[in-house]
Amino acid sequence: MNKTVTVSAPAKINLTLNIGRLRKDNYHEVNMIMQAINLCDTVTISKNGSKKINIFCSEKGVPLDSSNLVYKAAVAYFEAVKAQPEGLDIHIDKKIPVQAGLAGGSTDCAAALCGINALYGELLTKDELKVIGAALGADVPFCFYGGTALATGKGTDIAPVSDMPECFIVLIKPDLNVSTKEAYQRADERTVFKEDASLLMIKALNNGSYAEVSRLLYNDFSDILNIKEVKEITALLNSLGADGACMSGSGPSVFGLFKNEASAQAAITALKRRYSKVYLCKPVTYGVKIVKIE
Repeated sequence: MNKTVTVSAPAKINLTLNIGRLRKDNYHEVNMIMQAINLCDTVTISKNGSKKINIFCSEKGVPLDSSNLVYKAAVAYFEAVKAQPEGLDIHIDKKIPVQAGLAGGSTDCAAALCGINALYGELLTKDELKVIGAALGADVPFCFYGGTALATGKGTDIAPVSDMPECFIVLIKPDLNVSTKEAYQRADERTVFKEDASLLMIKALNNGSYAEVSRLLYNDFSDILNIKEVKEITALLNSLGADGACMSGSGPSVFGLFKNEASAQAAITALKRRYSKVYLCKPVTYGVKIVKIE
């Protein structure tokens, strides 16, 4: 019987993000293209011989109790397989910045579901895991797919689209946090709704046009929240040679696209003079995946 499973958990960025009206289930209708990137957390799960679920995290400030999505994932898994909860030690090695609009909590949740399922001999199918994940967070189902995908409904209806062209992604997480709940409340104050940005982006992806993908980056939250520092970073990325720049999710992370690595590295050197959390990333075609079983 397996005793330890290690899972890689990629972050995501939004190539497009349109927010619709509030649904009856208190989620918002969304239409967005999400892209997995090679900035990853690592989730390691092992049995501990008790009935207690212990959460450990390398990042201070992350809740380690039942409010953590990873904890909720473990409880939900045992409920789904109709088994009494067993003791687990779950270690989260955080590389994805928290409260950043990069689905760090959601991808860790998906990784936990994937890893626990492997630990217990694949009792559930991937589709069944996605259903559990969708009940825990709207971004969780995408984290199973990864790659490039259109997310609609409340964000849990996932349809893969053509891969993003190869490029380099310079990502900055400024030293401020954005409440996703408050961001969506601000979205409800609108009377005008922007046109769906995803259709044009899908066409650009189908054409494999890096130039068009860079030009068509869009996020409703950029105007809704109008965060001064986000706008400054976006302008700075453009001035440093990015072919396109945009905020991810409800922010405050901002990313810029670069065609070649030298230009991206030069931008990173300049950005690190002002920001501590700067990352060089690339798009990837996968979601959470098991990297080791012992």
